[in-house]
Amino acid sequence: MENQELLAIKAEEIINKVIERNVRVNDTQIRNFLEAAKKSTNYLELKIFLQYQYARMKELKLFIEETLRFLDETYGRITDYESRKNEIAYLFGLMARYKKFKDEEAREAMRRGH
Repeated sequence: MENQELLAIKAEEIINKVIERNVRVNDTQIRNFLEAAKKSTNYLELKIFLQYQYARMKELKLFIEETLRFLDETYGRITDYESRKNEIAYLFGLMARYKKFKDEEAREAMRRGH
């Protein structure tokens, strides 16, 4: 798999931005996107699924917009989705884990009174 460091950096960037803007996305929702990436047969299929989720859950707007912006730039023109979909799923996995960590960090800070 290529681009693991780039994907990790992008995962942090996207999650930090949604946290700063109080977007209510949770790790379970992100894991659902991971599964969609694995099951999609091409990039357009995944993109349509993400757009559909945005239409259903407006609160995810920023998360989906930021994610699609990166995915469009990085994977929008690929012709062999099968060889790259594991990278996309990896990105969603990183975002889910990082979001879980940031949520726990915030809960811990609240318990300590910060």
